[in-house]
Amino acid sequence: MRHPIIQLDEDIRRWLGSAEAHCQAIVENYALPLAILNDSFESIYVINDFFYYCFTKSTKTLAAINMLLDDGFGEDAQILVRASYENYLAIAFLAAHPERLDDLVTKKIGLKTGDFEHPVTPAGRKDYRKVVDLETGETLPFSPSVAEMSALTKYPEDLVVHQLLYGFLSEHCHAHMMASGNYRDPSNRRYVVFNPSQTLQAKVYALYVYTLSISELARFQKLKAVHRDRTKRTLRRAIYLLDRSFKLLIFNDELKALPASMKARVKHCEFLASDA
Repeated sequence: MRHPIIQLDEDIRRWLGSAEAHCQAIVENYALPLAILNDSFESIYVINDFFYYCFTKSTKTLAAINMLLDDGFGEDAQILVRASYENYLAIAFLAAHPERLDDLVTKKIGLKTGDFEHPVTPAGRKDYRKVVDLETGETLPFSPSVAEMSALTKYPEDLVVHQLLYGFLSEHCHAHMMASGNYRDPSNRRYVVFNPSQTLQAKVYALYVYTLSISELARFQKLKAVHRDRTKRTLRRAIYLLDRSFKLLIFNDELKALPASMKARVKHCEFLASDA
């Protein structure tokens, strides 16, 4: 009989491969740049384009995550999981607050086209929290932070998970000495390039993030029967695997509250997985 952790590891990796194929099928069948095709920047088109930009970006990132996991690069996979997590927060934030579309799209593009610029503080530094509309002279807030987006989705659990998960994932993005142990051998006596110990951890967090992303897809897009049914099966399997993960894995003290918070958030996905 296989060890439950080994079996979980293999089952999650299979799910991630299946999810990658499913997300690619969604992109191929639904991801159209409607603002360009209709030569119109009506909000309904721009929201569609922003959603599918984020979803397509996350789909491509999942392909890269899977390649890294197959080669045992768990830390680097977690760096990419953080990027996909930010994509999820952006689309979940916009779904809850479509009136803030300009904060995510127009103002950022306007900085590149010269329609907006960052104001200068009395100390002579650019204030990256604000922009000035050069046509009207109006000073406006600029681009919600990741923390703000996590607090303003439709799901209160997102903020709780964010406060625990984001800092942990960020440790692998930057030179954070707390993560240095992942780059040493088990004896802690030398640094090593190849250390596959973090791959299961990366798989669990990728499973969580892509469960949320696929759930937001199911809410956003009216799917054809074949894709709707596959989405339900994908989500049912993901919820089952996450439940197994929360029961089997031990989280360190810093992340002890994370499993319960993630489980509470995933409960919002259950009706999307149901045939009822």
